[in-house]
Amino acid sequence: MAACTVSTPTSAIPVTHIKCLRINGQIKCVKPISPNTTPAAEHIEHVRKNPRRKAAMDRAAARIADKIALKAGGETFVSLRMKKGFTQSELATAAGLPQPYLSRIENSKQSLQDKTVQKLANALGVSPLEVRAAFERRYEYMEQA
Repeated sequence: MAACTVSTPTSAIPVTHIKCLRINGQIKCVKPISPNTTPAAEHIEHVRKNPRRKAAMDRAAARIADKIALKAGGETFVSLRMKKGFTQSELATAAGLPQPYLSRIENSKQSLQDKTVQKLANALGVSPLEVRAAFERRYEYMEQA
């Protein structure tokens, strides 16, 4: 990576805060992420602390969950989680599970254990059978959106 040079009619001014890369023969210049940038998960957590904003986000998530369930032919685990108003992080905390583990389960990269099903059912306020049924409806909602 090198610093870019911006040409003006009178002179060339070096711009050191922009990084340039050669991609497929073309030069692409990008401004680096500020060190003061808040990670997305942290920002969402901050926004959800406001009751009005959390309610608005939950309503939007419920609408998305309805669409996922409709396309899948029934509740999927993701739609069930969203309808109950949980983010992945919130559900993981409520169920006493690590968030990356819950993500792997949702993406069919981790098998379900009975103990995990029980923890998730308790956190969601549904029966273990409902959790298992939701997991059985494997739906690639991200790919078909």
